[in-house]
Amino acid sequence: MVLLNGARQTGKSTLVQEIARADYDAPYLTLDDATVLAAARSDSDGFVRSFDGLVVIDEVQHAPDLFRAIKVVVDKDRRPGRFLLTGSADVLLLPIMSESLVGRIEIITLWSFSQGELNGRKERFVDALFRNKLPSGPTPAQGAKRDLWKRIISGGYPEVTTRPSSRRRQAWFKSYITTILQRDMKQITWSKTLPTLHHFRMPSGREVDLVMEDASGRLVGVEVKAGSGVSNLDFKGLRAFADICKEKFHRGVLLHTGDEVVPFGPKQHAVPIESLWLW
Repeated sequence: MVLLNGARQTGKSTLVQEIARADYDAPYLTLDDATVLAAARSDSDGFVRSFDGLVVIDEVQHAPDLFRAIKVVVDKDRRPGRFLLTGSADVLLLPIMSESLVGRIEIITLWSFSQGELNGRKERFVDALFRNKLPSGPTPAQGAKRDLWKRIISGGYPEVTTRPSSRRRQAWFKSYITTILQRDMKQITWSKTLPTLHHFRMPSGREVDLVMEDASGRLVGVEVKAGSGVSNLDFKGLRAFADICKEKFHRGVLLHTGDEVVPFGPKQHAVPIESLWLW
């Protein structure tokens, strides 16, 4: 079985409906429907056994007993591609997930749109930081600072990106926060490198906003600065971090609103913030 996991409003239901109806002509059931939910809860075993071939079950977290019922069916019939499930992020916190589905399920996380996706580009920023040499020259597009703030405020939720006015986008976020406030949200690391994330801070107060560690132990420090003017003083946290990490230190970058990649000493660079989605 496959579980499409992720926060609400990232487009899970839209995606699985497209797969179910356009590609496989498979039944689509959502547990947001009161009648379907009642059937799934009252007789989960019978509910699951009633389907042959691919079935799509949306918002499966509303009926956790379905996981046990699906396990029984899957153990008797190991054909792949029988169950396509969706669930919000807290599905992974259910104890029955680890108890029933190990070795029987593939979990795919659907995030909101990244800035690269909105720009029609594949991001390679994190992977570029772990290369031996950084890209050089001006970024492909020099966005104004007001464009950066617009990106931050708008975010990447599909429905928000279609709302033309800031007032309508603000209304959407207020509604979203109201309904999601108590739900656990997962952090993104959007790369093939899949580094572990850390924060660095010394007793003296010197710190690095974000530290990434790859599987081999190499460390990259990332600082963020709102202004376009960068000086040596802005690298004091990164340099302290490099001194402590020694040979494990791979690179330090300071993201800024300027246009150029500028070296500030060995393994230290000022990098345009647009590189997050343009590299």
